[in-house]
Amino acid sequence: MDARKFATWADYLENQGLQKGLVQGKELGLAEGKAEGKAEGQRIALRAIMQKRFGPLPYSAMLRIEQVADADIAHWIERAVDADSIDVLFAGQTAPGEALPAFRGPI
Repeated sequence: MDARKFATWADYLENQGLQKGLVQGKELGLAEGKAEGKAEGQRIALRAIMQKRFGPLPYSAMLRIEQVADADIAHWIERAVDADSIDVLFAGQTAPGEALPAFRGPI
């Protein structure tokens, strides 16, 4: 950008900072959007696997899938492949609003 288009150098530098901020914000927004899209895709896959294995899902299971942390979805997908039931799949997992179990240390 040509600095002569601005009234002062301060205006020019402010504009440069704004432009850099816009680029960084756009990059951050894209990364967040990709992560959200990936998590939603994993939720869809988890629901599909569970419905195929266990039939129609109860509301409580659908709610747990929607509220599971994004970082845990892949783990639940792996468990869903081998679990004998929805209860087994969710065993050891806290439902929304439940307190976490006390830590007992390494097994």
